[in-house]
Amino acid sequence: YEGHVVRVEVQEKFTLSPILAFTSGSDLKDLTATVGLVEYNLWGTATKIGGQFNYSQRGPNLDVWLSQHPFEPNRWAKELIGSYKVNEIRFPDADAKWSRNRIGGEFELIGPYRYNSPLRYEVVTRFYRELIKNEKRTSQHFPDGYFIGMIPELIWDKYHWNDLMPKGYRLTLELQLGYFFGGNDPRHEAVLHYLQGIPMGNSTVLIINGVAEAVNNNKNSNHSFLIGSIAGVRGLDDNLFRNRAQAYTNLELRHAIPLAPRWALQGVLFSDLGTFQSFTDEGKLRDWRRAVNVGSGIRVVPTFLANTLLRVDVAHLFSPRENSLVQFGITQYF
Repeated sequence: YEGHVVRVEVQEKFTLSPILAFTSGSDLKDLTATVGLVEYNLWGTATKIGGQFNYSQRGPNLDVWLSQHPFEPNRWAKELIGSYKVNEIRFPDADAKWSRNRIGGEFELIGPYRYNSPLRYEVVTRFYRELIKNEKRTSQHFPDGYFIGMIPELIWDKYHWNDLMPKGYRLTLELQLGYFFGGNDPRHEAVLHYLQGIPMGNSTVLIINGVAEAVNNNKNSNHSFLIGSIAGVRGLDDNLFRNRAQAYTNLELRHAIPLAPRWALQGVLFSDLGTFQSFTDEGKLRDWRRAVNVGSGIRVVPTFLANTLLRVDVAHLFSPRENSLVQFGITQYF
């Protein structure tokens, strides 16, 4: 106290943080792992700058970004992302494969909002140079070229995140309107994502994650979506099903038991259900296929770390073929 004034000394929190993520896949080659660094308070303005190295889709990927914080309601927050991605394209029941290399970036605008409204909106401009390399046993020839596209995104967000007991729901619609120059190839796509947490007691919650995705073309597997164990249906082969359209739902019933202050043990029963229409190595479309599993898992959750835990899931896949999978991760499956 200094007379009638209370003087408070504050110290800035350490804002340079590591990025770590890992999920095992259906094969050792198909794991996904990420390591990086992010500074959350560049120039004391809550601007983020970061970079990460990621191994996924059987190739190395690099991302760097600079972004304003999105919590100022009266401005368009800006984000700039640069990326380099090397992904292997392969197919079931065929030896054909190739490497799809992309270098490019995104410029994103996150719109102003009202505190009393759950509506959020964003606009992304995406650009990349695509190169096809190491083609093996394929009758198709894909030209190199450039892509440019615009992606408006609408979000209705009434989801309240929590380590153990999330609640509410979030609905996201993302549309891409774009064109690939070189192959004279329109590349449009649509993604609908639904996430909901339904509390069923003081420590039990049902989590629903639903995704529906589709692209406009029916011949080019370089413009497609991917489904597998890493994202989609646990027990399904990874980096194998390149799809024109797909939909899947993940259901998890989670029950948490306190272990110690800020530590919990969480048991999970789950089922993943999916359907997809894949490309062949010759650019034709297969019939729609289903994927269904059931399983259980356990998580050790340190609640003093956001989005970081130890996860072990055991899944049994019934369709499209019988398979069992033990999956490890350091984040929730979704």
